[in-house]
Amino acid sequence: MILTTKRDDRPGGPFSRLICVSAMLLLGTLNADAILIGSVNLGTAGPDFYTLLTIDADTKLTINNQSDVIGNVGVLGGAGKLSMSGYGNIDGTLFLSGPQTFDSTRADVIVANANAQLNQARMDAFAASAQAALQPATFAITTLESTQTIVGGPGQNVLDLTKIDLVGNDIVTLSAPAGGSFI
Repeated sequence: MILTTKRDDRPGGPFSRLICVSAMLLLGTLNADAILIGSVNLGTAGPDFYTLLTIDADTKLTINNQSDVIGNVGVLGGAGKLSMSGYGNIDGTLFLSGPQTFDSTRADVIVANANAQLNQARMDAFAASAQAALQPATFAITTLESTQTIVGGPGQNVLDLTKIDLVGNDIVTLSAPAGGSFI
């Protein structure tokens, strides 16, 4: 899954920062009943539903410059908690709580008053977080602050991240063999 991409064909500087506080949904396993990352059930908070999801009404989501989000974005705090500038765009559906509207050129589709859907995703994200917290870390890495590749093994690979601070064109790549997943 691609979270952001830089479009070289557009003018402007690199995006300033992308911080995913609650979870990075990067690699998952799909079955008919649930979206799983390793043994953690993501439910409606999973990557089939959202690429980025705020799970707190006070969280501000900023998409700047040449940042594109490929997939759906859910903003629990409504349009007042979303900021987009430059050539930032959502290649998917933007779900907002409340009746607010947002610049219709910034997303393929905008759905307001999606409170019930966003609250269900929030509950599923918290349940997944509780499940993931029970998993022991398989890497000593606790921060992501620059470009790096993390190579996992087969099966479940667990990162216990306390800080994500990527700037400019930083890229984090998670790599695992077939059947491998990251939490």
